[in-house]
Amino acid sequence: MTTVYVEGCGPESLAEAIRALRKGTRIAVLYAWLLAEPKTSTKAQPRSSLFAALKAIDDRGSILLELATDRKSDKLADGLGIVQDAVEALAKGGRGLKSAANGARSRGRPKMDWSPWLEIMEREWDSIAHATNADAVKAMQDKGVPIRDVRQAIYVLKASGRGN
Repeated sequence: MTTVYVEGCGPESLAEAIRALRKGTRIAVLYAWLLAEPKTSTKAQPRSSLFAALKAIDDRGSILLELATDRKSDKLADGLGIVQDAVEALAKGGRGLKSAANGARSRGRPKMDWSPWLEIMEREWDSIAHATNADAVKAMQDKGVPIRDVRQAIYVLKASGRGN
């Protein structure tokens, strides 16, 4: 029989899952670092809660199974690897997980394709009806162009000649 616990309030919590463990049973998690409490303030220490959860699982005589890496805590090398990876993930604060999956040279967000709005942007940018660049950007935004500010307009369209 398999019991699935989902983190949340009430009877479906990590503490309840650990209390239900018996000697020799397994608790499976996707990543071990998910056992740590989320950092909700600067004083919170997720590593302490991770170690407390791992100790509670070990004290019950249970085995931690990390599904993403298919490692079990009953083997010394695997158990140390699980703890080391979990502490490393908590130290990074979640950063680097995507770049690790995409490769070390992950280029990040793809470049914006302005071609659907380029005609509107150029017409408003070059128009003498706008006294300032900010007015031109506001006119572009009013026409549905997803542009943030004057700096982005200068990046896409180059200088306007208005000088402001």
